[in-house]
Amino acid sequence: MSDRWFKVCKREELKPGQARSITILGRPYAVFDVDGSLHGLDAACKHMRANLATGKLRGKVVECFMHRWTYDVTTGKCHSNEGMDTASREVKVEDGEVWISVHWPNET
Repeated sequence: MSDRWFKVCKREELKPGQARSITILGRPYAVFDVDGSLHGLDAACKHMRANLATGKLRGKVVECFMHRWTYDVTTGKCHSNEGMDTASREVKVEDGEVWISVHWPNET
């Protein structure tokens, strides 16, 4: 697998304490702004697959809106249930645009 970059939003559209999501091949990914620092995740909650970008972000912890599972957006670690972590993703800002890195199958 290799990584590909996908544009999520303009940097100015993402404020501290907010998240923006993008769906790629039917899977949600999200970028969270924690006090000006950007962090990316596979955004499907491991419980019922709800998009974590729609949850409440308090500091660096997001709470899923469906059943209140919590995740550290800087690492993907699930605080609610051991072993139910989600993957963190690289994020970059180029020319005022926020991009997230997603694993992509190698082409043959």
